[in-house]
Amino acid sequence: MKINNNFNIDSPVDNKDVAIVRGRKTDIFLKVFQVAPNIWVAPERYYGESLNINEDQKSNGGIYDSNFLLTNDEKDEFLQATVKILQRINNNVIGAKLLSLISTAIPFPYEYRAEDYRQTNYLSSKDNQHYYTANLVIFGPGTNIVENNVVYYKKEDSKNGMGTMSEIWFQPFLTYKYDQFYVDPALELIKCLIKSLYYLYGIKPNDDLSIPYRLRSEFNSLEYSELDMVDFLISGGTDYKLLNTNPYWFTDNYFINAPKNFEKYKNDYETKIKNNNDIANSIKLYLEQKFKTNVQDIWELNLSYFSTEFEIMMPEIFNNALNHYHRKEYYVIDYFKNYNINGFINGQIKTILPLSKYNKNIINKPELIVNLINENNSVLMKSNIYGDGLKDTIGNFYAVYKIPYNIGDEYHINSSDSCLDNVDIKEIDNIPPINDADIYPYRKNCDPFTPVYNITETKEINTTIPFPVNYLQAQVTNSNDINLSSDFLKVISSKDRSLVYSFLDNTIDYLDSIKYDGPIDTDKKYYLWLKEIFRNYSFDITA
Repeated sequence: MKINNNFNIDSPVDNKDVAIVRGRKTDIFLKVFQVAPNIWVAPERYYGESLNINEDQKSNGGIYDSNFLLTNDEKDEFLQATVKILQRINNNVIGAKLLSLISTAIPFPYEYRAEDYRQTNYLSSKDNQHYYTANLVIFGPGTNIVENNVVYYKKEDSKNGMGTMSEIWFQPFLTYKYDQFYVDPALELIKCLIKSLYYLYGIKPNDDLSIPYRLRSEFNSLEYSELDMVDFLISGGTDYKLLNTNPYWFTDNYFINAPKNFEKYKNDYETKIKNNNDIANSIKLYLEQKFKTNVQDIWELNLSYFSTEFEIMMPEIFNNALNHYHRKEYYVIDYFKNYNINGFINGQIKTILPLSKYNKNIINKPELIVNLINENNSVLMKSNIYGDGLKDTIGNFYAVYKIPYNIGDEYHINSSDSCLDNVDIKEIDNIPPINDADIYPYRKNCDPFTPVYNITETKEINTTIPFPVNYLQAQVTNSNDINLSSDFLKVISSKDRSLVYSFLDNTIDYLDSIKYDGPIDTDKKYYLWLKEIFRNYSFDITA
């Protein structure tokens, strides 16, 4: 798969790889660049969302800036950054196969009349004089500049096996740390690319198909969260074990119906398309390649698989990447200094990135504010508890989803390295491009895009009984000089910034006993000190 990197924002329109096209069901026109066959980049904010929304429509943790990505210089930087990430993905044979698969996965032509097939995956010029085949268009972010997302063109076709083209919103410039490493934007884009295949293959689950994800223990209640099925499948890793251990939650027939829909259109290709002389040969060749990779292969594509192949560090569990008691800080990637087709130049840990100016603009909408008060109703501590970004459900979610065990209800997701074996890059590269004259457009190929805003309100409670988050917050250090105390009320009532709460009584007593001793200036003293620290710590945590 060749990635075309010979573009800049001022490249002239040639109505082949550089074009001016209309956004779906709008009068907005965009300059787009074909970076690989049927894959385009639009260095613009996503046209489907307003850049100015009400405060109550803004998401917790989001960043909103209507001026982001407006100048030609910024658009060119976005184009170059996105191309470089695509080159990084393409630089690995598995990544090249993923991009090749997206290139071939054209939606099944719509049967307008008997044996009259029309294409649904196209972009059109201002006057409909030109049409351009497109499976995927990568845009800049929508309203929230730190939200990556994938949207389908036509909902019905995204889940009936026919397939529909996809649009990605992507933020290449800002990343964040998980543990000690920076999140690689290549893996963020791969996640979006995999999700786009669910739409291109027409195997999107119903919107209400989600799974019970975890007990929200921080609230001390039997409250479960729900995880969208596609996000669950794409995450991979430890999460897969959850599905394969208890595979009989699903009363939905998704795992049965999706392959059936795929096979129906595969059979239609063999009987109605393959020998149809009215359909361009390139379209038939792309469909032939598409149907070599089946639904089960798509289900096996996940981030754990790609992170291993690319040697990219990532959270092993989906939920580990979500925040509860803290806010993300974003860092800026300079694609000329910090990043190349092998990833971060100095690695995910050793690379040093500057903090983003946008950190001060992060929307702070905790799910709950806990005011710890004393007997005089004075606030001793104010603590924020943030949501996990998943759907909320009240009560025991398993009671709804766990049905009597029946082996016929099982579906096991395989984890294999062969899911892309049928993608033949050389054969795909040899398919001639679909020309303007080959496209007979079906005009009703898309739904209007309707933005979805999750309007949430923060609840606030007063309590005289500390919550777990209060104890956590009291352990945060705000000074280079630290004095540990096991007296929680003393710590939160004190104005001494060096005073920090700790539940490690034995460790505190030991440190107090040696605070007037001489310096630890020999290897032996250091060894004895470390030995005592570990000994007392072990007493504390096993008490």
